[in-house]
Amino acid sequence: MVTSGQATPFDAPFRAPGAAEPVIAAQLAPVAVAPTKPRLWTVFVALFIVIVAVFLLQIIAVVPLAIWYLQRGIEPEQLQSELLSTLSQPAVFMGVALLGQLPMGGAALIAAWLSPVPLRRRLGFVQSAWSGRETALVLLGTLVPFAVGISSAYALSEVIPPDPGVKKMYASLTVAWAGPFVLFIALAPAFNEEMLFRGYVQRRLLERFNPWTALLVTATIFGLFHVMPHAIVAAFPIGVWLGLMAWKSGSLWPGIACHALVNGLWNVRAVLVKFEILPQRPPLALLVILGIIGVMAFAASLRIMFGRRLGASRGSRLLEHAVT
Repeated sequence: MVTSGQATPFDAPFRAPGAAEPVIAAQLAPVAVAPTKPRLWTVFVALFIVIVAVFLLQIIAVVPLAIWYLQRGIEPEQLQSELLSTLSQPAVFMGVALLGQLPMGGAALIAAWLSPVPLRRRLGFVQSAWSGRETALVLLGTLVPFAVGISSAYALSEVIPPDPGVKKMYASLTVAWAGPFVLFIALAPAFNEEMLFRGYVQRRLLERFNPWTALLVTATIFGLFHVMPHAIVAAFPIGVWLGLMAWKSGSLWPGIACHALVNGLWNVRAVLVKFEILPQRPPLALLVILGIIGVMAFAASLRIMFGRRLGASRGSRLLEHAVT
C-alpha cells in the first residue's frame, strides 16, 4: 500500500525505481561554447590546386606545339626561339593566358559553392558601402599605388632585364587584334584574379587574422602569382590597394573595376605607343598634373576608407554579413 506523498515508479515513467531525482532544466547552468576558428587549410588547398592546374594546362598547350616544331625539322637549339615567337602572337598569347586565368576563377567559384555561405556573399558580390562619387575618388587614387608599382618595376629593370616575350608580343600586335587584346587583359584578370585573391583568399584570412595581416599576405600571394620579377614588384602595391578597397567597401565590385581600369588603360597606352599615336615617354607636364591629381585623390581615398566612421562601420557590417 502506498501512502499519500510517497513516490512510485509511475511518477517518473522513464526513471527506474531507486534512481536519482531528475534534475530540473532550469537548474542547469549555461555551458559556454568556445567559437570555432574558421578553417584555413581550404585556402591553401585551393591555391595549390590553382598552381597545379595552371602548370598542367599550359604544359598541355605548349608540349604539342614543341613536338610539332621538332617534327618539322626545327633543331632543338632553335626550339626556344620558335616557341617564344609563336607564343608572342596575340591569339596564342591570349589563349595560353586564358588557361592561367580559368583555374583561378574556377577554384574561387567551386570553393565558394562548397561553402555554407551563399556564393555571392562568400566572394563579395554584394553592394558596396561606398557611393558612386566615393568609388570614383578611390579609383582615381589608384594612381599612387600604381605609380609606386610601375616605378619599382622600372627600377628593377636596371638590374634584371625584363621579359622579352612581352616586347615581342606588342611588336606582333596588329590593329585588328588590339581591341580584343585590351579587352581580354582588362576583364579576364579583373574577374578571375579578384574572385580568387580578394573574394575568396582575403575574406577567409580576415576571419582569422587582423586586417593588415590578411591584406599583406593576400597581396604577397597575388604578387607571386605574377611569376616574373618585374610583374611581382608592380603587382604587390596594387594588390595592397585592391585589398583595402575590398575590405573597406565590403564588396568585390570596386576592386574589379579598379583592376580592369589599371590593366586596360596601361595596355591602351602601350598599344597607342606601338602604333606611334603616343610618344614612348609622356610629357613631363602631363606626369606632374597626373601626380598632383593622384595625390589629392589618394588623400581623399584614405579619408573615405579610414576617416569616416559611418562608411567604415557600414563596410565592416557588410563584410561580417558576407562571411557569417
